[in-house]
Amino acid sequence: MIYVSTYGIIFLGTPHLGADGAKWGQVLEALIHTVMPKKAVDTEEQLLKTLKYNNETLQNINLHFLDIYSRFEIDMVHESVKTDLKSTKAFVVDQTSASPPLAGVRYYGIEATHSGMCKFESKNAPGYLNVSTTIKGWVNECTPRIQARWAVERKARQLVKENEARELLGIFVSDENVSLPFLWVIDQSWF
Repeated sequence: MIYVSTYGIIFLGTPHLGADGAKWGQVLEALIHTVMPKKAVDTEEQLLKTLKYNNETLQNINLHFLDIYSRFEIDMVHESVKTDLKSTKAFVVDQTSASPPLAGVRYYGIEATHSGMCKFESKNAPGYLNVSTTIKGWVNECTPRIQARWAVERKARQLVKENEARELLGIFVSDENVSLPFLWVIDQSWF
């Protein structure tokens, strides 16, 4: 299960609070038209609506994330170089949206445009060093925490199975330490 095994998350230019829909429209349109002919694909209007500031769907996603984020190590990374959007330069996802304040989260910028922040020039690029150092540290730290989560998960799954078996057998026991009875199936042809 991915949820149990995930130790850390790095968000690269993620619009947690939304972004200017016009900017996203221009970025998506440019991306789509470089990959596919104009007639093959129309820009997805619903996606653009979801990415707008204060969108209800985006707010609900953030509320659910607040319930679980403390379970993970998290880095929120913002772009530090403006993107050229049809003769104007702007941040596709501004620092405020890419880095909402949360306790225990690490924040930093990468000297690149939004589309370039995950394309590192070399192993010595500052952005690469930040991201790779974080991941290496997480790899060294994660094993005990993931093993503990799986122990809890296995126990929870076992309790669910035992409760399902009790229900199927019609045995309703309030004491959780009571084991299921062992059932003997006797083949009468042996007698």
